Amino acid sequence: MGNSGIVQKLCDACATEKGFLTIVKVGNLISLVDKYGEAEEERIQGECVRIIDSSTEDCDVKGYIGDDEFVIFYKDMDNERGLKEVYSYIDRKVTELIRRYTDENEKMTVSISMGAVMVPEYGTDYTELFDKANHALEETTEASKIVFYDYTDARDDLVGAMCLDYEKYITVRDFMNHFNDTYQSVGSELVFTFEPANEDIDIMEVEEAVKKAFDLILKTLRISDVMTVSDANIRTLLPEINMPNTISVINRIKTRLQKKGLDSVLSVNITSRMIGPDREYPVWLKAVI
Repeated sequence: MGNSGIVQKLCDACATEKGFLTIVKVGNLISLVDKYGEAEEERIQGECVRIIDSSTEDCDVKGYIGDDEFVIFYKDMDNERGLKEVYSYIDRKVTELIRRYTDENEKMTVSISMGAVMVPEYGTDYTELFDKANHALEETTEASKIVFYDYTDARDDLVGAMCLDYEKYITVRDFMNHFNDTYQSVGSELVFTFEPANEDIDIMEVEEAVKKAFDLILKTLRISDVMTVSDANIRTLLPEINMPNTISVINRIKTRLQKKGLDSVLSVNITSRMIGPDREYPVWLKAVI
């Protein structure tokens, strides 16, 4: 898995094939190399390369980035389950490898993380897809070592949704209703209601947490989405989105609220209403964070 010509091959694959562009990170590998010295560096690196290489087919495109990250285009893989199985295989093999370098008294561990984006569903430009896969990789946690990019993976430095006053928001919602009915499109409205997580939390702490939640939700949404604040509720309009993707949005927001520790201060109730003629999904969806 060398780097010679790899970028061009990845560009060609992203532009013409379907599959997953994936970044695999071997966590703590460098510290393990430092522990055992330069003499073992090439050997450990080579064995990790062989393990990850063995997870691919001849038609896949693969290369490595530095000493502990690998970029792979898994050609013709069309569902997340297949990549999760690949992750399990790599994780098991690397764990077995590291055990050969440590004894029972050592606590050294190496973790495998994956960020992936589906092609061509999320684009065909390699540079943009790499950024999306890398952002998904940054979203991995101890509880979730493989993350798949979706459109809600917005960078924190982006503006995010458009924020309007309530009257203008209602005008946009009425237009969206009419547009979706006319052109057979679909969208959704989310309503976030906040309460203290328990009765011992100070009201000032709750108000500060709500402000942080508002900023987090705004930046998680797309620039085509719309937000407003009304009666201590946050309302959002998500155009061109079906129920499965709405659930994905809710899950992404839930994960980010938990990462920021806001779930320990706030109890968040979310109500979702589909807007448009598409009635194959339930009209209402309720969730609690």
